[in-house]
Amino acid sequence: MSGIDRRSFVAVGAAMGVSIASRAHAEESPASVPDLFPAQSPSIVFEMVRVSHGNLERVRELLELDPALAKASYDWGFGDWESAIDAASHIGAREIAELLIQSGARPTLLTHAMLGHTEVVRATLEANPELAASRGPHGFTLLHHARKGGERASATLAYLTERGDANPPRSEHTMTEAEAAKLVGVYSAPGYRVEVIADGDFATIKVNESGGNVLVPLGGAVYRTVGAPGVRLRFTIDGERATLVRVKAGLVSFEATRT
Repeated sequence: MSGIDRRSFVAVGAAMGVSIASRAHAEESPASVPDLFPAQSPSIVFEMVRVSHGNLERVRELLELDPALAKASYDWGFGDWESAIDAASHIGAREIAELLIQSGARPTLLTHAMLGHTEVVRATLEANPELAASRGPHGFTLLHHARKGGERASATLAYLTERGDANPPRSEHTMTEAEAAKLVGVYSAPGYRVEVIADGDFATIKVNESGGNVLVPLGGAVYRTVGAPGVRLRFTIDGERATLVRVKAGLVSFEATRT
């Protein structure tokens, strides 16, 4: 996994400050009716997507409890939605992906690339060439998925490599360690707590203790987040640190000042 892809994966796991759903909750008594019933419990949806990154045994257990979890999808923050099969696909977890499909999950073009379904990928891109540059959750490219498919996806990888348009850059800008360090801190606004955490030359942002999305620099102290190209985070820099961040994400817009 390349540096930026590794960082995106880290953001999905350890960097994301979301608590792990407990097995006990997943196996709670039918007499205990969740507040959102009949909608699926957000904590179970989160666990299903989390374990689809590689825990085949737990995926099987959850599907036995509720087969509909095969289609579970979770928002990691700022609209960076990831389904269970998305998770298996960008990790290269073939067995999990195949089990999810058997259980009703809907494979995407990215899934087909990882599974090595070259003719499906070729036919789709011939009909819709613009999809070659499409990205999955956390910004993973079509070419990344084919690489994760290993030997069984080698023909797909060769086809996409030859095309030359299936691995677009995230941004024309890069972040330095010094730039990332300027953003580190906690910012507050009525109803919002924003925290920026840096690790070398990349940084993640958390809002109200959830999320942990990697920042993608756009130039001029303006950023978006991985997996959410429409988000804009504009920092005001005073000397060696940011003092304010303006957040614009869909219908939500606010300013938070450093505390």
